[in-house]
Amino acid sequence: MGHIYQTSYLSNRIFTTEEKATITTDNLFNWMCFKAYRKDNPGPEDNPLSTTLEYAKKAISYFMPTVDNATRTRRINRLIAAVKKKETRGLGAQSKADRAFTAAEFTQVIDFMGIGSVGTTCAMIDKRRNEAWMKFQLHLIARTDDTSHVVKESLQRSTRFPDYHTVSLRWSKNVSEERDCPQQILIGSMNTKYCVLLGLSLFLEQWIRDGDGATSQWLFCDGTTDETSTTKQQNNEAKKANGKFRNILKTIIDSDTFIRDPSKGRLGSHSIRKIAATMCRQRGVPKDDIDYRGRWKLKRMQDRYTNIQLDWPDVNAASKLCDGGPVLYKPKDGSGITDEWLAREVAPGISTSFGVAVGAILAKSLLWACFEPSTIELVPSSILNRAVSKFILLESPIADGVNPIERVEVIASEFGGTINLDEIPNEVPEGATATATAIPGGVGGGGGDRMSQQWRNAIYAKVSNIQTNVTAMQNLNIAKFATLERRLRLSENILRGLSVSPSRRRMIRNNNEATAAPLGTAPPVEPLATLHSCPRTLELLWDEYQNGIGGRKPAREFTQSERGKVKFKYSRRLLFWKCMERLLNRGNTVSTAIRKIHDIYGYTTVTKLIEKLRRDERNGGHNRLR
Repeated sequence: MGHIYQTSYLSNRIFTTEEKATITTDNLFNWMCFKAYRKDNPGPEDNPLSTTLEYAKKAISYFMPTVDNATRTRRINRLIAAVKKKETRGLGAQSKADRAFTAAEFTQVIDFMGIGSVGTTCAMIDKRRNEAWMKFQLHLIARTDDTSHVVKESLQRSTRFPDYHTVSLRWSKNVSEERDCPQQILIGSMNTKYCVLLGLSLFLEQWIRDGDGATSQWLFCDGTTDETSTTKQQNNEAKKANGKFRNILKTIIDSDTFIRDPSKGRLGSHSIRKIAATMCRQRGVPKDDIDYRGRWKLKRMQDRYTNIQLDWPDVNAASKLCDGGPVLYKPKDGSGITDEWLAREVAPGISTSFGVAVGAILAKSLLWACFEPSTIELVPSSILNRAVSKFILLESPIADGVNPIERVEVIASEFGGTINLDEIPNEVPEGATATATAIPGGVGGGGGDRMSQQWRNAIYAKVSNIQTNVTAMQNLNIAKFATLERRLRLSENILRGLSVSPSRRRMIRNNNEATAAPLGTAPPVEPLATLHSCPRTLELLWDEYQNGIGGRKPAREFTQSERGKVKFKYSRRLLFWKCMERLLNRGNTVSTAIRKIHDIYGYTTVTKLIEKLRRDERNGGHNRLR
């Protein structure tokens, strides 16, 4: 409006519907030209100085009246396409879109989050919050706004997989109905820099004990609102936390100590979502599974009929987002650790806010971190001292210095609609010696040793062998099917040929020429005195009279009783047979006689031709066939 009327307006100025309706396509086009090229009439040789036209069009379209929406024109779309082409060729302004983080960049951000943002002081709670936020956002392929709006009650214990959590992002941007927010699984990662369970347990237990976590309804945000508060009040709390996180992320990315990848492009909060989607694609996850995990809407008819809860696409994408492989935290056999003890002694704060079922699962990862040398410094001292002392009082038979929690590698698979999360045991076979060898991309031991690697390789080898055998069986079945189909086609061709040109062989029934059958042999079989059900041509119909079809008895040799059994068919066809005999007696051949009949009655079906012949016979017969 300021560009149209050359007037400055305050940022809080609200325009009426009538004022917005006065905006024409020419006004909007000229403004976009000025925004992109800094001139009203750019030429083909001009290069754009801005690349945000598509976002500007979307923003203006949101506030425009539905009927008189000036943004919906081909002229503006062509302008945006021209600016994009210039940008692609490197002739325009650089793209403002965020690119994906590389793995090294993401790890750097996690490290800087753990020590507090670069150049600033940060409380321990905020350090753990930012770490957990990053890992959660990556694991759910979420936006920062989605993460800030996650409420505590959405974090639950899975009913399908009791050892895992599920979460539902009900405030996500793309969520407009219940179908858009299914329950999504959370799986631990071998690489602690990516493990969402470890990040959540370290943050939530301290936040609920020492911070505002006990009173806040949010999973990551401080706040005092609840479900009775207005939507605006709740939204403002989440937006405040979102803005704080984005500022910290920007501070880290813009700092001199942050080492960027040589790739061009901006980095920002969307880079987290893009690296998550890229990881899935690089690891072979289908696009539809990524869309389901990321809650991206697809305009397909099947989405109206497909069940909202699809476990395999979600589990498949989640497992591939676990760097180093998916893992399950579980107490070692004989440790004496129970879910009730974990919830009560290790994670009492989480259990109070989320329940014993959720608290027990997160407490396992928290207790593992308390005994793991590579992560022990991440655990707050108050939580560490309490967990270790309570475990000592438990008088567990686990030896001193040994982690009572183990990380068991998991393989996700699907067969016939059944999803399995199979564990790879960490036990060392008898006579074997385990040597701690970290898996590439993994941090720490407990499931990452050499024997665990051997177990995984053995299982992968078996799976590969099964896949090879299945492929061989499929190829064999395809070859067999092709052979059977070829033989069937050959048989059909033979039958079709017999029906068109039947055998001229006939059985000799002259008793004077017949020889007596040898003693002990069966007498010759008398041919059937039946007529063909539906002869397709006149040649076949005449051959039925003279020689019989398919080994049947010729119709001209039928006895009176045999004619009576097929009286209807015989009487109708007899007119044609008599007509043929008259024509043959005049010296015509079979082909000439049939051609004459076709010349008179046309090339039609045998049934219709006989009807026409019967009609003429009632009047004395056709003069050319008498």
